[in-house]
Amino acid sequence: MKKILGVLLVVGLGVGIFWQVKSRIVQKPPTQKILGAPETLSQSLDVGDYKAAIYKVTDASNLILIPNFEEKLSAREAKEKYDCQTLVNGGFYSESNKPIGLFITNNQSLAGYQTNQTFNGVLSINDFATPRITRQVPRDNLVHAVQAGPLLIENGSILKVVSNDEAARRLVVAVTGANELYFVMFYDPDSNFSGPTLGELPGVLKQVQNGTEIHFADAINLDGGTASAMYTPGVSLSEASPVGSFFCAK
Repeated sequence: MKKILGVLLVVGLGVGIFWQVKSRIVQKPPTQKILGAPETLSQSLDVGDYKAAIYKVTDASNLILIPNFEEKLSAREAKEKYDCQTLVNGGFYSESNKPIGLFITNNQSLAGYQTNQTFNGVLSINDFATPRITRQVPRDNLVHAVQAGPLLIENGSILKVVSNDEAARRLVVAVTGANELYFVMFYDPDSNFSGPTLGELPGVLKQVQNGTEIHFADAINLDGGTASAMYTPGVSLSEASPVGSFFCAK
């Protein structure tokens, strides 16, 4: 009888120790998260000889298109005046300080669409804050729209761009299949106003997709070179010549 009681006592102690250990494991406090911590919106990636500065717009309804054809604010001045979290340059403009092709800001059209082999696409944002990059002007109401080009990615396919232009800093705007909007600036870290040629752009953009988990459905080239600028929480790239328009993320 004493042996049986002894065995039961040992078993009971073993079970008690097991449940104490298990309880400690199960009741381990969860990893704490800092409430209100900002999401990482920008990242940088080495792409061959170039650097790619990538910025994600989390809410396209907070994106505004600022015409700067006449006022000629610097990028830094525009960022401060409009209280932008992030600011990048927009599309192209002519020597007469007019937008080349379609330009709509805050539901107001400043210029109409032009058929152009180089500026062959439109970035637009509609009333539902849906960003799109298309060959034709969408028929629904557009809050913001800018004609630019050339198109670099269309329906997930990398396009071939034939161009004999010089190397320069390039700004690309792209949209994913989930309607996420990205701005990507390509530049030479040893010479900030230099970067890929237009012909190289589709290839380096593909490298960005391979080096990240971002897959672009459509992408188009915006203004570049000395008239390009990008100010994000992690990147400051100023312009050397006047910028015709800005995208401002609040």
